[in-house]
Amino acid sequence: MIWLLLALVVPQESSFEPQTRAELDAVSARYTAARFAVSFDANNRLACKPDDQFGSTTLSIQSCIMAAKCAEKGERSPDKLVRCIDRTKPALLKSYRRDWLKAHSQ
Repeated sequence: MIWLLLALVVPQESSFEPQTRAELDAVSARYTAARFAVSFDANNRLACKPDDQFGSTTLSIQSCIMAAKCAEKGERSPDKLVRCIDRTKPALLKSYRRDWLKAHSQ
């Protein structure tokens, strides 16, 4: 088993979650367009961060966890790990929106 330490770098300004439906829609659009930088350091630790602040720490963390899971399965190329994130983004976003709408419907 590969030991990975996931180093997620999230800018302080993006450490919030949307509070209104309009903010949720804006975060969703920015997340869909966001790219992630994924790499390994000299100690074989995975570093992952979004290229832009899209407004959800939760989505950043979930996306980087998906990259770590792909790395545990043997993917080592940063390009392949980015594609792993890109493949999982629709499902992560669908789940995130569902959970947000459920929490804010009361």
